[in-house]
Amino acid sequence: MERFASQKLLKIGVVLRDFRLGGSERVAIGLANYWSGLGFLVTVFVGRSEGEMRDLLRPEIAVHSASVPTTVPDRLLGKKTAWAARRHFRANPVQACYVPGNGHWPITRRLAQLPRRVRPTLVSQVSSPIFRQGRSPLSQWLYNVRMRFLLRASDHVVAVSMNWPKTPAPC
Repeated sequence: MERFASQKLLKIGVVLRDFRLGGSERVAIGLANYWSGLGFLVTVFVGRSEGEMRDLLRPEIAVHSASVPTTVPDRLLGKKTAWAARRHFRANPVQACYVPGNGHWPITRRLAQLPRRVRPTLVSQVSSPIFRQGRSPLSQWLYNVRMRFLLRASDHVVAVSMNWPKTPAPC
């Protein structure tokens, strides 16, 4: 925190489709809380503000919603959220934006289209396996092409690993 004292306060954005139960959403909320606890200004932008995990956010975290109607099917929620997030962060710039999970990747592509003066550093998370058993070679190839297309605008790509060592590594 001390190294940021002389700098302007960092503003971090997090984009979620909604607050429904999900692993990448839980990670995003945990990170938002952590960053807020460090003193950063955190904004969570959601397509819909409904969901069981809404109350897990620290009270000082700003939440903005695109208020996508529930009549819009879930398969279109990501696209609607992406366009609305782009408008929001154009008017309310942040220095960095975290996009959690494979289902949120279209948001990265839209945020990358912001003008350079307001475009945040984009960090996208890979939240589920890229290669799946039983996926046909053609399906895997199509998935890979889509993944490259959606993630190529990311400044950083991170992944969550569940391969914990059975015993702690010696120090």
